[in-house]
Amino acid sequence: MVASRPAGFHRMNAVPGRPRGRAVRGRGLRRWAGLVAAATALLVAAIRPAVAQPGGAIDPLAAVNAALGSPIKVEAAVEGPAGDTPPVLVVTALVDEGWHLYAVDQKPGGPRPTRIVVAADSPWLPAGPFVPDEAPHARTITDVPGWVGLEVREHSGRVVWRAPLVPGGGAGDAITGSVSVQLCRDTSCSPPETIAFSVVAPAKAAMPAKADMPAKAANPDAPAAAADAAAGSDGDDPFVAAAARSIAAHVPPRAHAAVEAAFGGAREAEGGSVWPLLLRLSPDAGYHLYEAAGSADSEAGQGKPTVVAVASREAAVRVLRSTPSHVAKVAESRGVDGPVVLEIALPAGEGPDDGTVELIVGFQTCTETSCDPPTAVRVKATLPPAGSGADAGAIEFGAAKYAEAAKKPLPVAALAAAPAPRGGTPV
Repeated sequence: MVASRPAGFHRMNAVPGRPRGRAVRGRGLRRWAGLVAAATALLVAAIRPAVAQPGGAIDPLAAVNAALGSPIKVEAAVEGPAGDTPPVLVVTALVDEGWHLYAVDQKPGGPRPTRIVVAADSPWLPAGPFVPDEAPHARTITDVPGWVGLEVREHSGRVVWRAPLVPGGGAGDAITGSVSVQLCRDTSCSPPETIAFSVVAPAKAAMPAKADMPAKAANPDAPAAAADAAAGSDGDDPFVAAAARSIAAHVPPRAHAAVEAAFGGAREAEGGSVWPLLLRLSPDAGYHLYEAAGSADSEAGQGKPTVVAVASREAAVRVLRSTPSHVAKVAESRGVDGPVVLEIALPAGEGPDDGTVELIVGFQTCTETSCDPPTAVRVKATLPPAGSGADAGAIEFGAAKYAEAAKKPLPVAALAAAPAPRGGTPV
């Protein structure tokens, strides 16, 4: 006897020979797997971008590492002064097991060296380079494409750097700064990151006699303008004139250079009053920049020129300092040693909404054998109010792309009356 199906009942298994339950379960599992994969992808994207390995590969554990927190912590302290010994700034990095960072003197062409910067407006400034308590471990790369034969100098665990201090021009009660590092494991590296620090400054009345102090703040990792200001000398760097005012400093994450900005004093120009915004680009040791230009075009074999674009406002750019590279073949390609100092004359606004100007500064850093990708920095400058001083303005940095600055760069004029830089002539 064959049972008949009730009216309206349809067979679920539409494909002959395929069991009904398996078809339903298969579709359900596939749908569930797709949802899980999509959710996982969204979670990873939300947590952290993928981490590049030295050879350009992706670290599959990037999201896990991000969720667990950064593998480095930075602390700062001041020792002394005591007797004739000046105070010493001590910066300590605590690196998780399995990770390492690179020495402050890591040579170019490979991983990013550690960079320790003290803010120019701190009441005390480094009088010399930061020196580690223990020498880094040196090894030669043999298995990473592009880095084969390169000597890398690494620190792991607890790393301590020290630098003697001299009085600076700042009036605050804290020494502030930052440590920029690139952290790596045996098989992968994280993007460079910058960690800020702050420590209570010692009273300047407690410093040793001036004769016992170092003659000048000479830390190559600190802004040079601050060093000259701390030494009480006007120097020959045109950026120094703005050093006594508020200076903003920025280290782009994927370029071997630091960017500083400060307002100069307002002046009258044709067409009205202008605020000069001074920019200084300082490449890392072993790296160079390229001449400032009014066009982003470059010939084959040349790096990209330094360009400045300003949105929604007329402005004029001139070069205050630029020294042809000491390497002849680099100089022939318009390469310049650092620092490069530019002045952007910004017309003073008249209305309440005229006080903010956005600039994009594009540049490229190279060694004699390799180059970083062209990059840019976005500078948001809030002009000082009418009748106020340069220190009433504000400067913020942000990310940008070189292509943004290259769309419509401003013409660039050399300053014939610029002071001669150390060891070179303005170009």
